[in-house]
Amino acid sequence: MSNHDQLERRLQTARSTFDEVTIAPDAWQENQRRLAEDRSRRNRWLLGAVAAGLAAVLVGGAALLATQAVDSGPPASSGSDDPWAPENVLGPPVVLERIATDGRRVDLQGVLSDTTGDGPNLCTQAVAEGYGFGSCIDREPSADKPSVAVDWLMPVEGDGDLRGVVAGVDERVASVEVWMSDGARVVPALHPTGWEQTRMFSLTVAADGPRPQRLVAMAGDGNVLQAVDLASRFGSTWLVNTRRSCDGTVTGRWPAAGTTA
Repeated sequence: MSNHDQLERRLQTARSTFDEVTIAPDAWQENQRRLAEDRSRRNRWLLGAVAAGLAAVLVGGAALLATQAVDSGPPASSGSDDPWAPENVLGPPVVLERIATDGRRVDLQGVLSDTTGDGPNLCTQAVAEGYGFGSCIDREPSADKPSVAVDWLMPVEGDGDLRGVVAGVDERVASVEVWMSDGARVVPALHPTGWEQTRMFSLTVAADGPRPQRLVAMAGDGNVLQAVDLASRFGSTWLVNTRRSCDGTVTGRWPAAGTTA
C-alpha cells in the first residue's frame, strides 16, 4: 500500500469518529470567546512585559545620562566666572605697584584673564585689609594693527584720592614713558603677562597732584610705536584738579604740561 493510500485511509477513519460526536449549537461562539480571552491574556502579559522593559530602559537611560553629564561636562568650579580663578588666568598674577593710602599699604595686582574664550582681558585688583577695588578691560579691537602697541588701557581711581593708569603693551615695546601733567617723565617697570610676550604696568599717584597725561610706547631702537593722550581717551575731566579750601571755595588749579598757570 502506498503512502498516499495510507493517508487517505486514516483520514476516513478520523472522519467516521467525528461523525459520532454531538456538537453543541453554540460551539463556534464558545470557541471564539475562548480565543478572545486567550488573546486578552496574551496582550496583558505583552503590555506588562513591554512596560517593564521600557521602565528598565528609562532607568538605565537616566543612569547613562547622569553618567555622561558628570563625565563629559566641564569640571565643576565655584570660580568659573572669576577672572582670577586659576583656570582663567593666562599667566601668574603680579604685583604692579605697592601704594600707601589712608595709612594702609595696598598691593595693586594685575593679570591677563579669559573667562569666555573670546580673548584676554587685563584685570586689576587692590589687595589690603578692609580695602579693595578691581576691574577688567577688554583688549583693544585694533590691537593687532601695527599702529597699535598699547593693547589694553584703563584708568585707576581709588576712593577719590588716587588717580592712575594701567596698561598692557605688545611684544615690540621695550619701554613706556609716562608724561605727567606737570611735565615730569616717569618710566614704569614692565611685568610679563604670560601671554604672547605682552607686558603690563601701572602708575598710580595722589589725585591732588600731577596726573598721567600721555603714554609713549617705545621700541628697542628708540622709535615711538604709539603715543596715547589720556585726556582724550578718558575725558576732559581727567586732568582737571580743582583745589578747594576748607570752606569749599576754589583756590586754583595746577596746569597741564606745556602750559602756564
